[in-house]
Amino acid sequence: GWINLRYRFFQQVIEQSARSPVARITFYNRLKDNFLSEVRELSEFMVGDVLSLRAAQAVQTATSVSATKKLEETGEFHARKKVGFTKVRNGTVCGFVADVTPDTMQKAISIMHKTLTPELNSAFSQC
Repeated sequence: GWINLRYRFFQQVIEQSARSPVARITFYNRLKDNFLSEVRELSEFMVGDVLSLRAAQAVQTATSVSATKKLEETGEFHARKKVGFTKVRNGTVCGFVADVTPDTMQKAISIMHKTLTPELNSAFSQC
């Protein structure tokens, strides 16, 4: 429900500000599959200029899961500390699947498919 509600809210914001959008939805799987083009589009949306390819590649290197994990290990990146939880995960789409039982995963996916919009279902189709 929460994912659907947030998505619908931001879709409304985008639709109501169509001439000059004030929000942009970026799905993790698109970012993962096309990082350089997505980050360049985000740059254009946020500051009005497209990052150069070299700058986008620098962002990719600096924000990779491995780079972020190294920062976490050296204490430069402060993840929330909880038992069995780190903020830096494994960088996979639907990474939650590894943290739940197969039965729980199937139930979650079934509920997602029944309640999410077609675009959200598409975004989570890799689960």
